[in-house]
Amino acid sequence: MKLKILTLTILVSVLFCNIFAFGLCPWDTTFTLHCQGKSATYSLSKEAQNLSNEEKEMRKIYHADKWQVAQEFLQIGLPPRAVLNYIFYGISPILDDFEQKITKNKVDATFKFCPDEKEKFLYFNGVDGVEIDWYALLKQVCQKNKKIQIPLKIDRAKSIKQLKDQTALKGQFTTYFNQEKVSRSHNVALALQYINGTILHQGETFSFNQKVGQRTQERGFKSAKIIVGGRYVDGLGGGVCQASTTLYNAVLLANLKVEEVHAHTLVPSYVLAGRDAMVSFGAFDLKFVNDTNGDLYFVAFGQNGKATVQIYGIKNDFEVEIQTEQERTPFEKKYALWTKDKKFSDLYVAGSDGVKSKTFLVVKRGQNEEKRQIRADTYQKVDCIYPIDVVLP
Repeated sequence: MKLKILTLTILVSVLFCNIFAFGLCPWDTTFTLHCQGKSATYSLSKEAQNLSNEEKEMRKIYHADKWQVAQEFLQIGLPPRAVLNYIFYGISPILDDFEQKITKNKVDATFKFCPDEKEKFLYFNGVDGVEIDWYALLKQVCQKNKKIQIPLKIDRAKSIKQLKDQTALKGQFTTYFNQEKVSRSHNVALALQYINGTILHQGETFSFNQKVGQRTQERGFKSAKIIVGGRYVDGLGGGVCQASTTLYNAVLLANLKVEEVHAHTLVPSYVLAGRDAMVSFGAFDLKFVNDTNGDLYFVAFGQNGKATVQIYGIKNDFEVEIQTEQERTPFEKKYALWTKDKKFSDLYVAGSDGVKSKTFLVVKRGQNEEKRQIRADTYQKVDCIYPIDVVLP
């Protein structure tokens, strides 16, 4: 009897050895993982030798359909990584090693706004995020593939191209000034300097008076000609309206929402009627809203007789044209006796045509075109008064 038991034990042992040797054990899983030049081999039958029979049963080691077992654990809320570790006992150190070498956190591309440089934006590359696709890996392992290329999830970083589409030129405008009028030229450039480098966030309102501030000597402004009551007189900050007008036209070309704008009493020399933006601290302002889906970036400068404003932001999907209609009443030239006790400049009045204007904004998107009136203005007619020191017949 003892001999029969011994013989049976030997036969069973030989049978199991042959099963393992020839891969006939249906529940066993042996595979090699590959990724980024690294490889590691795992054998369930080898690792399971360290488990008790009770643990093997709990982990369902002897179940041949590993994917069915995995789905049961997934359905109760276990994450794929945990299911891998539970079903395939001993695989955790291998997975930890791969994860450490593979995982990369996503870093989006970035940029720096440089309003005073030739290139207004500097761009820096980002890095894609990389992690193991645990669900896909679990499925491949359960299918008993012998060689497995570890599946990865790529979280694409924001690219420089995307950033350039968010920092594209939306609108720009240039007006011209006489550099020989030193104080006025200084004021134009100074006002633009206060605007330069401004970043207006989505939904925010821009106020010219708030941004440029009060025009005082302490803040660097000088006395130059301003329009008061239909005449040009000396005033602190003369020329600032050219800065606001230049900004206003750039805003129109960027198709931004204007909340407040005012016309001069006379048509200014540097822009068409209906396209000026008169400002006076504490009284008249230029206001507009960033109604785009991103930030706006402002470049503004006055130099070499040019006042320029550029607005950058989300790339336009439209084109803008500004149109004006005018009814003009020409001024007359009149003469006044120039007595030597008065200065010529005290008597001289520059003529200015009277103008009634309508301004329209035409926005084109593909084949669609929208034309809307944005303002109507009336400018005074002022006759030219030219002093002479002789009596005309």
